[in-house]
Amino acid sequence: MKTFLAIIVLPLCLSACLLSPGTNTGNPGLIGNPNAGTEQPPSIYFLAVQICGKISTCYARSSVTRCYFQIMSLNGYTSELGATAATYDTMSEIGENVANGTLPTNLTNYQYCHQALESLSCADSLVQNAYTPSTPLDYSTTNILFRVSSTCQQIY
Repeated sequence: MKTFLAIIVLPLCLSACLLSPGTNTGNPGLIGNPNAGTEQPPSIYFLAVQICGKISTCYARSSVTRCYFQIMSLNGYTSELGATAATYDTMSEIGENVANGTLPTNLTNYQYCHQALESLSCADSLVQNAYTPSTPLDYSTTNILFRVSSTCQQIY
């Protein structure tokens, strides 16, 4: 029985491993990935989560999920990111247009903005003014966090 396993099963397992497409990390040409081998622009959705995460870290009554869904649909965020408010009303619209290639992303400014947002502390005046704990369901002023660096206004 052991000989059967060694002769039949082992070669089948090895051939399956060798013929598999791999992973996104090890093999960017993964079957089914239409963007294989292309660099993807950073996600506006990540910045939204980063903003909401900062608020949640600093204010226990806030909700990352509630914040995220609210700010993705609010007006007033696009101009904070350098996008034309008349063309892109919401962060969701920015995300859609970046994904389909119609809105270019300045990768350097995105990275600097991300780092600046990351460095904000709960004691920072921007964070203090971005959320009001007495109105825990209102995230409409969190867009001011993008004022942490001028690079945020030059991403799109």
